[in-house]
Amino acid sequence: MGDLIQNDDSSEIQNNGEEEQVEEYIEPPREKIDVEALITENGDCPTLNLMMKNLNADEAKLLMELLKDNKTITSLDLSLNWIGNEGVQSVADALNNNTTLTEINLGCVDFDADTAKHFGDVLNNNKTLNTLKLCGCGFGPEGVKHIADALRNNITLTTLDLGLCKLENEGVQYLTDALQNNTTLTSLNLKENEIKTEGIKVLADALRHNKGLKKLSLESNNLRESEVQYLSDMLRDNTTLTTLVLNENEIEDEGLQHLADALRNNKTFTTLEIQTCKIGDKGIQSLSDALRTNTTFASLNTSYNNFGEKGSEYLIDALRNNKTLNKLALCKNKIGNEGVKQVANALTNNTTLTFLDLRGNDIGAEGIKHLANSLTNNKILTRLDISNNNIGDDGAQYISDFLKNNKTLTELVLRENNIGPKGAEHIADALRNNMSLKSLQFVMNPFGHEGVEYLMDGLQNNMTLSRLYLDGNGLDGEATKLAIATLKTKPRPKIDIS
Repeated sequence: MGDLIQNDDSSEIQNNGEEEQVEEYIEPPREKIDVEALITENGDCPTLNLMMKNLNADEAKLLMELLKDNKTITSLDLSLNWIGNEGVQSVADALNNNTTLTEINLGCVDFDADTAKHFGDVLNNNKTLNTLKLCGCGFGPEGVKHIADALRNNITLTTLDLGLCKLENEGVQYLTDALQNNTTLTSLNLKENEIKTEGIKVLADALRHNKGLKKLSLESNNLRESEVQYLSDMLRDNTTLTTLVLNENEIEDEGLQHLADALRNNKTFTTLEIQTCKIGDKGIQSLSDALRTNTTFASLNTSYNNFGEKGSEYLIDALRNNKTLNKLALCKNKIGNEGVKQVANALTNNTTLTFLDLRGNDIGAEGIKHLANSLTNNKILTRLDISNNNIGDDGAQYISDFLKNNKTLTELVLRENNIGPKGAEHIADALRNNMSLKSLQFVMNPFGHEGVEYLMDGLQNNMTLSRLYLDGNGLDGEATKLAIATLKTKPRPKIDIS
């Protein structure tokens, strides 16, 4: 009996052992990409977008061989493909003799400094390439040295994206040496490259008298007041740079004061992006004072700085008589109803602003009422974004009222505003007779299928709207498809609905 029990136990142990065994996973064979078919499907389009197509090095090589005699494709996007050093080298080697491609995007295709040397050769030999995007390629200072050396004498490249390439101060030094002689490059992106104080200093010194560069991005480089001081000093002498992107840096009020002082009398600068830079009321006040005397400023992005009602009051007060600013982004600054009242009052007399972004500012229906009233007879604004302000059905009513009379707005964004079926009905009523709106983003609002039916009905006689976004509205799939299909049978221009 004991023997029997012992045998049963050992059998159980053996069975358990078998159950714990895991079969070795064998990865299925990778499906080969038909590169020739991708080119054929592209037809006569001058842009071949192969982003995230899972191409490998061999397929990249074949692609460039097939494009050797192609005279149609001028722009090639190979970003986010795993082609590696070998594949990148094939691309570069082919570009040495290519006379059709003008733009290459290899974003997030990781390759080393030795492979970057091949792009130095391209910039020495190729006479047609004007745009090179290498953001996220990570080849470091030694890699950018090869590119910088070639830039000294290159006379065709106008746009160079070196964001997230781990350049650090050393890599920036190589670039600044090249910029002393290069007069062709007009746009340079150095986003998130761990550039410290000394790197910014040498870059600013090189740009003081540079006659080519018009746009510079230093986004996400942890810049502070001291680094911004160098850039501000550069702007006092530079007469070419028009656009400076400083988003996601710790500029704060003191840094912006330096910039504002430099921009008061600058005669060429047009665009400043300072989103998420920890700027408060004092910084905005300094910038506002500069806007009163600057006569070239055209575009300003101060989003995600949380400077509130007082800061918006300074800024908007400066815009009352400003004759140049045409694009203003104020999203996520908590300006509230009082702040938007200031905006509304300024828009009554403003004759230049064409783009206004007020996303996420706790405005609500009351604030929208003031804004809508000021826009009823506005003849300038073409794009308005009031997403994420919880304006509700009442706010939609105010928007509807101004849309019935406004004749210039072409794009309206109402994303995430808690607009229900009744609010959708208000907007639909306005669409019956509105003759200017071409694009309406109405996503993430709980109006459901009932709201869609109102919209489809309102659009039956509308001959202008060509793009309608309805994602994330709690829609009944089949019923909504039927309503949209019905609209598309009506005798009106084609409308793209998503």
